Amino acid sequence: MVENEKARLASTAHLCLRCGLCCSGVIFDDVPVQEEEAGRLKTLGFDVRQQKDALRFRQPCTLFSGVLCSVYAERPAACRKFECKLLRRHQDHQVSDEEASSVVDAAKALVERLQPFLEKGESVASARKRWQVERQQVAGGSGAIGDSDQAQFHLHMATLNIFLDKHFRADGRHMMTGKPVASRSGRT
Repeated sequence: MVENEKARLASTAHLCLRCGLCCSGVIFDDVPVQEEEAGRLKTLGFDVRQQKDALRFRQPCTLFSGVLCSVYAERPAACRKFECKLLRRHQDHQVSDEEASSVVDAAKALVERLQPFLEKGESVASARKRWQVERQQVAGGSGAIGDSDQAQFHLHMATLNIFLDKHFRADGRHMMTGKPVASRSGRT
């Protein structure tokens, strides 16, 4: 049993090191911070801010270096607890190493296709906020998709977020429909 757990952890580490999308701002725009850890995280270099009703730090994480967390042993509680949908399915042997790697590669390819349509210095997380505002304006009748580049941006951002909802976002609300995303009981 101990050997199985070691193999599972090694496989998990390999998948996470291959991916990094949870820290790069691709999956999420920000990360919640517990009040009792805010001071420690600020000392480490996290830009912890009050956003609406909670403390959060924005993505991409400034302490994410390539595929590694530069403060992994001292990372926030939310980061310690987080397991994406793909990782959970992989741990439950519903997805093989090869399939999981293929999903990560596909997500990264979608991000690459989006890159030419990002504004200078814009991350995927900040572009997602722009995209959401523009979508609301169009839906509300106070805006329109102007040119081909803007249409391509919306298409690529929608495609990426549908893919992330399907393969990575396990809890919360579906980015595209606003409906709850199915989650597994007993996992946070």
